[in-house]
Amino acid sequence: MCGIVGFTGYCDEFNHLYEMNRAQHHRGPDDDGHYFCKENGVYLGAKRLSIVDITHGHQPMHTLDHKYSVVFNG
Repeated sequence: MCGIVGFTGYCDEFNHLYEMNRAQHHRGPDDDGHYFCKENGVYLGAKRLSIVDITHGHQPMHTLDHKYSVVFNG
């Protein structure tokens, strides 16, 4: 099963996001991704386990204009 992490708030240390995602390595060793926007205080991370998965399932996913980003599971 995939894993999702994230938090909001203003943080100078975005390494927290990487540590949170690394801690759930067992949830999805096939792929991982990160997104952070320090201006808005949004930090997202995902680990992926690709058992039955779409071809381009890398997360976080972004709209074509990169205005919106999302992480999700199934």
